[in-house]
Amino acid sequence: MNNNRSFLSGQAVQAKPPVCKTTMPDFLFNPGGLESREDYHVLVVDDDPDNRYFVKTVLLRENIICQTVSNGLNAIERIKSGQIPRLILLDIVMPGLSGYEVCRILRNFFSSSELPIIILTKERRTDELLETHQLGANDYLLKPFSKHELIARVRCQLELLQANKIVKTNRDLEKEIQRQKQKKETARLMAEKERLEKLRYQINPHFLFNALSSIRGAVFSDKKAASQMISHLAEFCRLSLSHGTQNRLTVDQEISFIQHYLFMEKMRFGDYINICVEIEPEVKNVIIPAFVLQPLVENAIKYGTLTSPDFLEVKITIKTHNTDEIFIRISNTGFWISPFNKGGHTGIGLKNIKERLNKFYSGRQCIKKQTNDGQVSIIIILPDTL
Repeated sequence: MNNNRSFLSGQAVQAKPPVCKTTMPDFLFNPGGLESREDYHVLVVDDDPDNRYFVKTVLLRENIICQTVSNGLNAIERIKSGQIPRLILLDIVMPGLSGYEVCRILRNFFSSSELPIIILTKERRTDELLETHQLGANDYLLKPFSKHELIARVRCQLELLQANKIVKTNRDLEKEIQRQKQKKETARLMAEKERLEKLRYQINPHFLFNALSSIRGAVFSDKKAASQMISHLAEFCRLSLSHGTQNRLTVDQEISFIQHYLFMEKMRFGDYINICVEIEPEVKNVIIPAFVLQPLVENAIKYGTLTSPDFLEVKITIKTHNTDEIFIRISNTGFWISPFNKGGHTGIGLKNIKERLNKFYSGRQCIKKQTNDGQVSIIIILPDTL
């Protein structure tokens, strides 16, 4: 239903026989909506008081509540005010606006399934009756008509209206069911994507391969170092498996997991890498999304080794921020590699982290990149409660 057109839009249909036309205000049609129909079923529009009385009396005896008006302008003003009937019985020949004009105006805003119209006419010519249907009338009654024919035609249109309403309700329900299915499927796919992403960071195959290679190299040259590396690798794997089903960890648990990883990388790179971890005691028990920092630390080492060839420093800082937030900085020496550079990162890892944080914090988080003085930093500010 279009509520943005004037009642007087378009060319007026010439009524047959000709009628006197009256001017009417150029108001916009904006009724209260089909769901706010008044507590009556039928609106009778006829300038003949005897016809109005006859129709109203017959319908009332059938428990069909109706209202009557004597001209088209009153009918339109009534509907414009929000008093929308379920059915209109509309006389063709009336002073002022003809039934043709009223029908045309109403069809600009209501379809035949939303507001059925039965034309009341004395005309029996085929072309006259055809025109009523072309204007959007649902049915017609030839005057004079019997009460039985009146009741049958009215009940038919009211039942069709109810059937159309049920069909529309079912269609809307089907659309909503489909929308909910799509929503659940999207949520399932996102959860699966997150699960796989988290598993990837729990035990990165490349890290595992490098760690075992380092252990193999140290077995004969430095048995003590090899033993320590095995212990840290075992603990790293244990924590990965024990925390693998958890969506949330404390800062202390997350850092404990990361430190085992960092120990292995330190043993692998030796004096080339320096690692500094600064965690305020006040933030150790703050709960954050699980494994959200691990990929950032991995990237700091991976891309730091590419851009800081002589010496690599990786620093993790977590502290309180304002009164109800925590500040996280993961930095490394070197420079930022654009995803467009050859050998650069894809940007997918950082994007996934942003999506995960947004899922938990709904926009209350902040994550940004900072580069200055030969150092690259990822800064995250999170609420201190999930």
